[in-house]
Amino acid sequence: MKVNVDFNFDLSQVNPNLEALLNRGRQLLIEVKSQSCPHYMNVVEPLALFHDELGRFWSPISHLNAVKNTPELREVYEAGIAQLTIYQVEMGQDRALYQIYEKIAASPELISLTAAQQKVVEHALRDFRLAGVALNDADQLTYKEIETELSELSTQFDQHVMDATDAWSAHIEDSAELSGIPGHILAHAASKAAQKGLKGYVFGIDAPTYVVLMNYAENRAVRQRFYQAYVTRASDLGEAGFDNSEIMVKIVNLKQKQASLLGFKDYAHYSLANKMAPSVEAVFTFLEDLCVKSRPYAEAEIKNLTAFAKQKGFAGQLESYDVPYYSELLKQEMFGFSEEELRPYFPISKVLNRFFELLQRVFGLRYQEVKVEAWHPDVQFFEVYDESNQLRGGIYFDLYARPQKRSGAWMDDCQGRVFKGGRQQDPIAFLTANFLSAGEGLEPCLTHDDLITLFHEMGHVLQHILTRVDEPDVAGISGVAWDAVELPSQFMENFAWQKDVLHDLPADLRDQLLKSRHFQAPLHMLRQLEFAIFDLRLHETLHLNSASDILDLLKTVRQKTAILLVPDYNRFVHSFGHIFAGGYSAGYYSYKWAEVLSCDAFSRFEEEGVYSRELGLLFRETVLALGGAVDAMDVFVKFRGRLPTVDALLRSSGMEVKS
Repeated sequence: MKVNVDFNFDLSQVNPNLEALLNRGRQLLIEVKSQSCPHYMNVVEPLALFHDELGRFWSPISHLNAVKNTPELREVYEAGIAQLTIYQVEMGQDRALYQIYEKIAASPELISLTAAQQKVVEHALRDFRLAGVALNDADQLTYKEIETELSELSTQFDQHVMDATDAWSAHIEDSAELSGIPGHILAHAASKAAQKGLKGYVFGIDAPTYVVLMNYAENRAVRQRFYQAYVTRASDLGEAGFDNSEIMVKIVNLKQKQASLLGFKDYAHYSLANKMAPSVEAVFTFLEDLCVKSRPYAEAEIKNLTAFAKQKGFAGQLESYDVPYYSELLKQEMFGFSEEELRPYFPISKVLNRFFELLQRVFGLRYQEVKVEAWHPDVQFFEVYDESNQLRGGIYFDLYARPQKRSGAWMDDCQGRVFKGGRQQDPIAFLTANFLSAGEGLEPCLTHDDLITLFHEMGHVLQHILTRVDEPDVAGISGVAWDAVELPSQFMENFAWQKDVLHDLPADLRDQLLKSRHFQAPLHMLRQLEFAIFDLRLHETLHLNSASDILDLLKTVRQKTAILLVPDYNRFVHSFGHIFAGGYSAGYYSYKWAEVLSCDAFSRFEEEGVYSRELGLLFRETVLALGGAVDAMDVFVKFRGRLPTVDALLRSSGMEVKS
C-alpha cells in the first residue's frame, strides 16, 4: 500500500494549515446548507469525506503528542485541539444543518439508502442533540466554553501524569537492597545510572520497571518506596508542579454542568445516551451482581495469600505493596515458574510471527512487513492481506517504553477506510505499548502478560482494518457503541492461552502456565468492578468541592468492594486517565460489559473448534467487519445466534456457574 503519512512536519505550519483546513470545512458547510434539494450524496457524503481528510491531517500530530512529546509539540497540539473543539461544537450546534439531516431522515430517500448510510444519519441526529443543537444561543455558548475547557483540562491531566512519571527516579547504590530483582532490570538501571554519571542503579516508575520491582523486590522498604511514588503520581503528594487535584474537580463539575444544560439528571445518564446499556440502574445492577458473585472467591484468595505470606516469615498486615510480591511467590510455588522466566520464550520476532500465523489460520489473513518512514527506529509497519490477496490495511507497531511517551497500551486510528467519492483509502492503525526494551543489539522479549496486552490491542486493530463498511462515520471502530468496543480486544486475549500459540514453551512449562490462568482472577475482577462502580458514582455526583470529595467517594466504594484497603496516601485517581483524559467517563463499566460479549463469543469457538476457519471468517465478517453500521447487540447475535449470557465470563474467571 502507498503510505503517505508524514511524521516530520514543520511545527510552525501545523496550526496555520489546520486553520486553513477548518475554514475550508466551514465554507463546505455553507455550500451543503445552500443546496436547493439536499440529500445524502450532496450533504452527508461531502462532509464525511472532508472530516476524513481533517482526521488524516491531525492524526500524526495527535499521535506524536502521545509517543514523542516535546514542549514545542505540546504547545502546537494544545492550540490545535482548541481550534478543533470549537469547530466540532459549531457544527454540532448548527440548527440549519440539523434540520437538513432531519429532512433527509424524513424523506422517501431514506429507504433507498444502505443500512450503513441510514445508521450515519441516525447517529448524526443523536449527536446533534447531545451537542446542544436545541439549546438557546446563550446556553449553546456556555456548552461551547465547557467543551473547550474540558479539552484543555483533559490534555493537562494526561501531560501531568506523563511528566510526573518521567520526573521521578530513585538512585540506589547498595546492590544488597535490590535482592530478587531480575538481572535484565538491574542492567537497565545500571545503564541509566552510568548515563547520569552515577554509581549503582537508577530506576524509574515506568510501568514495565514498576511492575517487575513490585513483583520481585525482596526488600519491603524498596517496594513501599516505589509503590508510594507510583500511586502518588500527579497528586498533592507527588512531584511538585504536576498535581491533578484541581483538574479532576473541574472536569467532573464541568461535565455535570454540561449534562444539566442538555436536560440530563447527571453526567452518568448523559454518557449512557449513546451506549448499549439501557440505563444507569441496569449497569449498577450488573456490576453489583458480579461483585456478589466474585467476592467470596476473592476473599478466599486473600485468606490463602495471607496464610502463605506467614509461612514465608511475614509478620503483620499485608499491604498493597506486599500483595504483588507474595502473589508472585505463591504463583511460583503453585505452578513452578515466574512471569519473568517466560521472557526468553517470547522474543518479539517470534511473538509477531506466531500472531500472524494465528491470523492466517483462523481469519485467513497474511502479513507483510514494509519499510516506511516513522517517528522512531523501533517502529515497524505491516500490511495485512486476506485470502483473496486483497489488501485490508496497515499497522504501525510502537511497542517499547521510553521517556516522552504516554504510559499504557492503546490502539488508535491513523486513517480509516474510505471507498467512496472516487477515493479508495485503506485503513491504517497505530498499535502502541510500553513493553520493556532490551539492551543495544539484543532482541526485546515479552512476558506472557505482555503477550495478552498485545493480543488485546490487536483485537482493536483488526476491527479497524477489516471493516467492510464504506461510510467513514460507521466504519471500523467508528460509531461502535462504547460499551461494545472492547469485544474484539478481549476476545483476542483468549488466543494468548492456546497451546499452539504457546508451543515454543517446553510442554511442562506450557501446561503449568495454562493451569495458572485463573490464578487470582476473582481478585482482579473485584478490582475492575471497584473502578467501574467508582467511576459511575463519581459521575452521579452533582458537585465536588475538592479532590478530597473524590477520595472520600472512592474510600466508600472500596469499603464495599475491596478485600484489602489501600494506604491513606494512595492517590490512584490522580492518574486515572481512562476517565479524566480518555473516553471512559461514566463508561469504565464497558470493560466488564463487553467482556460478557467477548467470553460468550469465544465460547462458541471452544464448542466448535478454537481454530475453526469457518467460524473465524464468520467472526471476521460480523464482529470485525460491520463496525458501527449495525447495532452492537445485533452484530453479536449475527455471530452467536442468540443473546449473550454471563456464564462464560464467570467460567473464564475461574468461578462456578450456578444454574
